[in-house]
Amino acid sequence: MARKEKAILDSAQASLKAGELGAARRLLQSVHPGQLSRDHIAYFASLCRESGLLDLSLRALHNFIYPQTSNQPPASDAERMIYAATLIKVGAITEGLGILEGVSAGKNPKVLFYRAHGLIAQWEYETSIPVLSQYIQSSGITESDIFLGKLNLAAALVHERLADKAEGLLQELRKCASINFPLYHGATLELSAQNAITARDYKTAQVYLKEAEGQTEDPQSQQAFFIRKWKAVVRLLTQNKPNRAAFQTVRDEAVCRKHWETVRDCDFYWAVATRDRNLLNKLYFGTPFPSFKKRFSKELTFKFEFSNHYDWQISPGKGQVQTFLCERSSLEDKPVLYRLARLLTSDFYRPFSIGSLFSSVYLEEYYNVNTTPNRVHQLVHSLRTWFNENQIPLSVVSKKSLYKLIGKRPCKLRIPCSWEGSGKSAWLSQLQNDVFTIQDVMYISGSPKRTANRLLAKEIVKGTVRRTGAGKNTHYTVVQNKSSFG
Repeated sequence: MARKEKAILDSAQASLKAGELGAARRLLQSVHPGQLSRDHIAYFASLCRESGLLDLSLRALHNFIYPQTSNQPPASDAERMIYAATLIKVGAITEGLGILEGVSAGKNPKVLFYRAHGLIAQWEYETSIPVLSQYIQSSGITESDIFLGKLNLAAALVHERLADKAEGLLQELRKCASINFPLYHGATLELSAQNAITARDYKTAQVYLKEAEGQTEDPQSQQAFFIRKWKAVVRLLTQNKPNRAAFQTVRDEAVCRKHWETVRDCDFYWAVATRDRNLLNKLYFGTPFPSFKKRFSKELTFKFEFSNHYDWQISPGKGQVQTFLCERSSLEDKPVLYRLARLLTSDFYRPFSIGSLFSSVYLEEYYNVNTTPNRVHQLVHSLRTWFNENQIPLSVVSKKSLYKLIGKRPCKLRIPCSWEGSGKSAWLSQLQNDVFTIQDVMYISGSPKRTANRLLAKEIVKGTVRRTGAGKNTHYTVVQNKSSFG
């Protein structure tokens, strides 16, 4: 039986390498995880993750990560890494990163790559830089691993506007990709163009984009789309009179592709180029990532003060402004629903996955693939009911396990500047001006470590706390509201 299992898994891996995703999925779905030997569980879960069968990957590993009996052997490092990496993919990022912290990077350097991906998923590019730097210097990883690690490191450097450091690494990557990794040559050139745009070297950016275009065969591919995006950004930044129609074409394509970060990026570049103050406010209030908001101070060349609140046009047309998030309401007596409403209004662009909703709302619980989706569905139903009972013209729609707040008729939703509403949590107020650790939160809040981690996760999601470092060197700071830039 073990040989048959291994043969199926090897065939699935071969299909993945050949780009035959459908064939790989069919092979993996023919396997019952309960019939696999323990030695093959991590291999199976890893292939499921690579194939996009995320629930199947989690289901195969869950009982090993969180055993139901005390006599069950503990999860191996490989099992924990795959489970954590899959959690990060489904949006339960804090839990995934917590599991990865317990895996030794010395014995399992791949954990650093997974950890960096978790940080990047939270837009913590700055924190990911030392993690990726350590990863590419690790022993026991392949040439391909090193190349992908460097490519991700270069992307983080570009995001943090460290153009000189990024270009030094990109020079090496361009040469290496053209010889050894041709599949990544176009992506390396596109990233080089991004870096040139950051340095305001638009002529060089155009050269890289033209070369990248020559490396891209399929005009409908994501790579081709990204090239079109950056060409439009260059045109926008070099025109005396910005052409809205031409730039809108790229934004519309991003919406069709459901590439929400490109939609956000398009709005940012347009707002900066045209000094569109309303759009700047929308971006500031409708983006939950502190590192994204840092771009305002780096790239705005004019004085601008943000509002104390923002009226989000959640559905077009004239309608009443809904203010229940800014004043006392019965929703605050339902803490879980209140957190859900806050979370759904924290991002105007990207819909929320089941994992991201669960990990930010149920602060002291672990994601369970067998029960979590239904619990989130029931919670969303309860929020819809509260909206109806209080005659608030809002609802939550779900499509392909992604959730988004909508207006049932024309209306605006008032978003407060501070996510704290009635004031900061008592424990957070005491740490207002300090750099602190998880132990400080445990001491001040009187909470065990698991609860303290959940408290911190809640504040990180809201953007009121920023995390830096990793492992034993993890520290936190309170994000001070900055209302003006330029």
